[in-house]
Amino acid sequence: MQRIQDYLVVAVAALSLTFVTACDDTAASDDGGAGGAAAGGSATTGGATGSGGTDAMGGASGMGGATGMGGATGMGGATGMGGATGMGGMAPEGGTPACEPTAALAATAAGDLAPATRINSLEIPTSPERSDELGCEIVSGSNKGTGLSGLLRLLMLDISTLVTADDEGNIEVILLGHLDGWNAGETGDDASDVNLVLYTGESDGADGYTITNDSFVDNNREMGPKIQFGADLSCGRVSTTAGTFEFGVPVLDTGLNLGLTLSSTTVKGTLRAEATGFSMQKSTINGYLTFDSIVQLLMGVKAACDPETNPNPPSFCEQAGQFLGGDPTMTARTLVLPILRGLDSKVNEDGTVDGDCIDAMECNAVSVCLAFESGPAALTGFEQ
Repeated sequence: MQRIQDYLVVAVAALSLTFVTACDDTAASDDGGAGGAAAGGSATTGGATGSGGTDAMGGASGMGGATGMGGATGMGGATGMGGATGMGGMAPEGGTPACEPTAALAATAAGDLAPATRINSLEIPTSPERSDELGCEIVSGSNKGTGLSGLLRLLMLDISTLVTADDEGNIEVILLGHLDGWNAGETGDDASDVNLVLYTGESDGADGYTITNDSFVDNNREMGPKIQFGADLSCGRVSTTAGTFEFGVPVLDTGLNLGLTLSSTTVKGTLRAEATGFSMQKSTINGYLTFDSIVQLLMGVKAACDPETNPNPPSFCEQAGQFLGGDPTMTARTLVLPILRGLDSKVNEDGTVDGDCIDAMECNAVSVCLAFESGPAALTGFEQ
């Protein structure tokens, strides 16, 4: 049976939050407030300073010798459980935190728009267990960022295909990152005053990418990028300050671009210096979709389908006319929230986030985790 058009409109619209196109420093939700640091702080779960680092139980040549338990490569060793990238995040008692910095950034990777990266893999966890595996850092007591997986099942969509090249080499959505302030010859630990800047882009027809104008405030380069967060690159990882992300994606073939806002959002991931840029592995965008943001999206869809404001409304508007004529708040509660597994967290006015909220009257947000990986890229200029 053909999918009900009303649900399709809502689902496609809500899917827009999986792609970055804009950002500011204030939250979109009246309830959610400013995008401050999410509960749990900036340190990542199982971060670079894992329990039992290089000098863990047994030391460098611990019980059993150099390769024995607790040895250099043994349990708790440099790459063992709780090592530089292991679980635990605490240094052994009396020791120093395990920390493996990146290699020094090569001169071939540096420049005004470098080092840069392109997202080439996207995944939304389908279960709390998968969320843990991906390294999602969502407040406890919530659905651990899995709500959007129900939406993807409804659409029967693999979002990773949007950022990977097809058989002809075309990429539908080009998402780029730039670590502004990381200079040639510096390891990540050496770098200071670094910002992670995110752009949308287009292929330059060769091996690089140009930055599109919609990456900037009011589509004006002189106004600065829409998305820019302070970033720490120590211990071979990227960890950003918290802020507000606005995501958008074209809807079907309508030319309509809808956006949604995530509050109290951070970007975390393992960092590697490359010859032509940088790459990130096991990385996540962790944030909270407030109920008010959902309502704002539905109002945007309604405006796009209003012939008084849009002389050429998208074709789905005719089929969804009755649906769009309803109260957006009621539509959000009765249609959208069931797809997103309901409100599961509370974004406070100071930007902190609480889990274990009691009911829909107390909860005001849906937890969201988007896992990604990226490879080195070259940014060669700007859209003309």
